Amino acid sequence: MRGIIEADEFYSAAPVGEKNERKACLPLVMAAEIKFLHMVHASEPARSAGEVLMEGVLQAIEKGKFVPAEVRVNDERKRLLLSPLKEKLGFELHVVGELTTLEFAKNELLQTLGDPGPLSSDEWVKRRGA
Repeated sequence: MRGIIEADEFYSAAPVGEKNERKACLPLVMAAEIKFLHMVHASEPARSAGEVLMEGVLQAIEKGKFVPAEVRVNDERKRLLLSPLKEKLGFELHVVGELTTLEFAKNELLQTLGDPGPLSSDEWVKRRGA
């Protein structure tokens, strides 16, 4: 066990879909170790936030070839979603105010996609209901 991974899932506000097809916003997941982005993954819109987040952390572990000593997320809901994985693999799991390593990578990715910015899961639900 070594290192710290920051993990986040969020929705892209860039609509995806064919012409005359209902557009969707993709859930994205990112996981990074300090100064190294391990993975970025876009999922199908129907997948749950927990499923997307857990898959992201597992892919980062697989690609990095290590189990982190600590995983950091930016809200309590994400901590709860990753708690079963924490119990199985034995890493520390903490909620922090800001995921500094991921913020730069997230903003660059969204800018490249022409996205106005990340949507939280709550914002996505509000927009779908509007």
